[in-house]
Amino acid sequence: MPTEFKHGQAYQHMEKGQHLERLGRLDEAMIEFKRAVEADPSIAGAHNALGYHFQRKGLLTKAADEFR
Repeated sequence: MPTEFKHGQAYQHMEKGQHLERLGRLDEAMIEFKRAVEADPSIAGAHNALGYHFQRKGLLTKAADEFR
């Protein structure tokens, strides 16, 4: 799969996650942020968003890993 496609796909998941977050659908947002990281691990914003959600759930080790 071309890198550009994966990068674009990751941003689509980021946008969907942010939209779900605004709607208060946090668990669904978390799934989209995970998909964004899987599609393109170089997107720092996806890691930060995922880290925030892990932190919110009390999963501090996972949160720290994402923030790194």
